[in-house]
Amino acid sequence: MIIYNIIKIFKNFISFLLFFSLMSCTYYQKEEITEEDIDIENISSIESSNSFSFEVIDNYWDNKNLKSHSINYNFDELFNFDFGKGEKNINFIISNPLLINNSLFLIDNESVLTKYDILSNTVIWQKKVNDNIQENVAGPASLLSINESIIITSGEGTITSLDFDGNLNWTKNFNNTIKTASYKINNIIFIATNDGELNLIDSLDGSIKVNFNKEINKIPSYYGGKFINYKNNLIFISPKKNIYFIDNFLFEFSELDNNFFQLFEPINQDNYDYNIDIFTYSNYLILVENNEYYSLFNIANNVLEINQYQIPKSKYLKLINNAIISLDKNNILRAINYQNNKMFWKNDIKKYLNNSNIVDIIISNNDLYLFLDNGKILILDKNNGEIIQEIKLKINNIKSLYFHKNYILFINNKAKVYVYN
Repeated sequence: MIIYNIIKIFKNFISFLLFFSLMSCTYYQKEEITEEDIDIENISSIESSNSFSFEVIDNYWDNKNLKSHSINYNFDELFNFDFGKGEKNINFIISNPLLINNSLFLIDNESVLTKYDILSNTVIWQKKVNDNIQENVAGPASLLSINESIIITSGEGTITSLDFDGNLNWTKNFNNTIKTASYKINNIIFIATNDGELNLIDSLDGSIKVNFNKEINKIPSYYGGKFINYKNNLIFISPKKNIYFIDNFLFEFSELDNNFFQLFEPINQDNYDYNIDIFTYSNYLILVENNEYYSLFNIANNVLEINQYQIPKSKYLKLINNAIISLDKNNILRAINYQNNKMFWKNDIKKYLNNSNIVDIIISNNDLYLFLDNGKILILDKNNGEIIQEIKLKINNIKSLYFHKNYILFINNKAKVYVYN
């Protein structure tokens, strides 16, 4: 009997240890936002911000990161044209367009660069830029324009500089795959290779000025990394989902890089499927991990105000000013106030989606614009989430869209661009 009691006590003790261990490993999991969390008193609402119009489109990240655009379009199609080959196996279109002085530059996933004149609606020239694109490597990663040159970042690791007439300035090979669109600050180009290394190169000759690498033994993301320019910091999320804070004047790790990581610890960062995204607004960094947990870091006060609060897992998520706009697996669209963990509103938009996906969400004045890949545009009142207008364009399979002062450009998965005004 004594031995039996000892065994029973031991088993209970082991169960307690297992329970305590489980609880400690999931300390970051909070209750999901529910109906009771809706801010029914309407104390606050999604904040408006000054809308912006691009005079030129000269890189990927400015258009991608800006959330507030001036929507003054009639949504009338001006023209469309094919600029090369579209998706094929793993070779998919990542390239963005450039629109400079009525010249539109695009590159397909077989490395054919097209210069198109918008005013005359004609192709000026086409040029094969890289003959070494491999069948098993995703094609060109991005275009950007700097110092009257076009910089082409290719998926197999080659950086090429051309003038606006297609003449070669220089070329450089990093001998590593690239899936992250390149970025620029002044005369410096930021190139992120898939091993997690960030290289700063001179746009005039392609020479390397400095590089950064936070080592982590992990497979890189299929979707590459991300750049955000925030005040005096360039924030870089590497393809391996490490975060770099670079002083964009001194080109060295900034003070924020040290301060932030003293307070923030990622959730299971070594997992192959770990994902993190960063948004910025006012004095805040908003971090979203695995489309399910968000943290709020106050840069001005150097305080982690919210640590990994759980929200409904999202299949699409974007931050618009003081709100997280989230679409869950049941096609419920939520606007979440990340400062108090309340919902501004939620809306079931299932009947509007019809198996389509959201390509982008932006804000303009008091409206939210949801752009779907089937060519549909839903316009919502930002204050209550109600759909006030639905527009259907004659486009399907949209992969990306870009905003210009006079035009809006849609690119589909068949390497076809549609220009609307």
